[in-house]
Amino acid sequence: MSTTCPTGAITSFPLQMAISATDALYEGVSEPVTIDFQWASRSTPPMFISPQQNATTDEVSAGNSNLTTLRFMNKSYTISAVQIIQASHTPWILPATSQTNNKEDIAITFSSGDTTTTYAYLTFIIPILRSSVGSPSYLQGLSNPNANGPFSVQSCFPTSTRANFAYYATCLAGYSKLANTQTSYIFVNTNGIEVSSTLITKILELTGRTGSFAQFSPPYVSRLTNKRTSIRSIPEFSSYVLTTNQLLNYTDFVKQNPALKTNVREDNTDAYQCVAIDPDAAVVDGKINVDLGTGEVLTEVLTKRNALLKVNNLKPSMDPGRLEKYMGTAIGIVLSIVLFWIIIQFTAMMFVDQGPGPDQGGSWLTSVPTYGLIILIAGFIGFVVGTMIN
Repeated sequence: MSTTCPTGAITSFPLQMAISATDALYEGVSEPVTIDFQWASRSTPPMFISPQQNATTDEVSAGNSNLTTLRFMNKSYTISAVQIIQASHTPWILPATSQTNNKEDIAITFSSGDTTTTYAYLTFIIPILRSSVGSPSYLQGLSNPNANGPFSVQSCFPTSTRANFAYYATCLAGYSKLANTQTSYIFVNTNGIEVSSTLITKILELTGRTGSFAQFSPPYVSRLTNKRTSIRSIPEFSSYVLTTNQLLNYTDFVKQNPALKTNVREDNTDAYQCVAIDPDAAVVDGKINVDLGTGEVLTEVLTKRNALLKVNNLKPSMDPGRLEKYMGTAIGIVLSIVLFWIIIQFTAMMFVDQGPGPDQGGSWLTSVPTYGLIILIAGFIGFVVGTMIN
């Protein structure tokens, strides 16, 4: 890690576009990613905390535990700010004829408390296209304190699950001279959402501002620089920007690419301070495996599975470890019988009649090896067949 951003990294907001955006330009850098959103809703209308300053809503406020979260690259994030800001990525919008209708954006920022994650923040920029129609419920709540809920920031996102997003990374300076840099991913919806001009004008009036909303002011604003990076060629664009039309298409995208979904998370044992677990069963190599679908320790999931198999008179298939154990036992038995057979053979040779005279009793001993060999072969075959059937 480093305490300073590398040379050439984007260190400001926004990434400026000095070339014309086209569908071909975006398709040329397509790198599909998807995000698993867990949308929260509220019954009371949202309102601005400091409308004249930065038009941040009270979506994240004291006592509000019902917050929208998401999982990205197997890391959890929680919503940390919702703002209405002046237009920031107008040249990115397609079709180009819609760019003149973009006067403001919705900026929604999520943060991760995991210090090991590559991307500390995720910010989603949704351009607002003023039109004669369009009234997302969240914006309706902002414009009317008496509006009826529920209200969710989900209504601020495009309704199409295949909406296109361009995304890039911004390097954030360390919050102190000894702190490492971090990164924020910026996702820009390139089509925007239509919102009634009347509705936006009313919201702007409620802020007490005239003309336009304030500039973007995320939780990490103090760690940005004023040095603006500008894209002036297609090679530069390809170096900084990627696109995806799967961002909101998590369910279908994971069905098509099941390997992308991680069902088991590995935690350190110190992450469980108030959870009753069996340390002999749950802890493997100092780690605890957790089923992300249920939140249960994986060994508990397996215990329930075995109980279900027992109720239904089912048996799991033999694993290689058990088969190896049984085969080792079988070989040990075989070797013991062979040794016993050799001893009998040697003894029989000592008592076999060597000439005239009465029988010395060796005839029954000489027959033992044959009987023993037959019993050995039959027993071994029976053991193997029985093991396979089990």
